[in-house]
Amino acid sequence: MDHTPDDLIRAVAVTAELMSTPLSPEALALMAEDLLPYGIPTVLDALQRTRRDVTGRLTLGAIIQR
Repeated sequence: MDHTPDDLIRAVAVTAELMSTPLSPEALALMAEDLLPYGIPTVLDALQRTRRDVTGRLTLGAIIQR
């Protein structure tokens, strides 16, 4: 399945919501832009691991570490 940047933005938004981290549309777009170089499938996997492993608020660093 091919994923689009919009899929990535939605996945970040849902992850942020689940982690009680409100993000503006602009912040979501910027975070997705920062994550795109890693490849969407890789980032989606990292988001899943972040949801499972991290307690507290979502950060860009937490996603990149995974």
